[in-house]
Amino acid sequence: MSGIRKTLLITAFVAVCAIRSFAAQREFTFDRKYLNLPVQNEAPECLVSLEVEGEKVREFTINIAPGEPDYRVYLELKEFAGKKGKLIASKISNDQMKGFKAAHQDDTFPGEDELNVKGGSAHIKELTIHEMKSIWD
Repeated sequence: MSGIRKTLLITAFVAVCAIRSFAAQREFTFDRKYLNLPVQNEAPECLVSLEVEGEKVREFTINIAPGEPDYRVYLELKEFAGKKGKLIASKISNDQMKGFKAAHQDDTFPGEDELNVKGGSAHIKELTIHEMKSIWD
């Protein structure tokens, strides 16, 4: 097999792999308290990392919502205030890009209005307990 042919085959193989495994990144200057992320339970897992000034400071798996989220989660950003960083998603599907682009900074987090904060501690305003049955009964 000629060198040109090998190069073409390798290039084609790499292109096919790139279509299946997609990566994305967003750049931020951290000027808010939280980074809110949309989650959908049935979405495929993505590996997400947060880099601040070139250093990876967080890494986690998350089911980024491709459409309407089931709920939202947040990362605290106050320790990175004023710094530049990147949110990087590996193995994200093209459908999930909408949810990845919807990640945003805010000074509140989802559900914060349901909490009662006193002296730095958060207390749930209302708690519903459902009957639980033992698996041993």
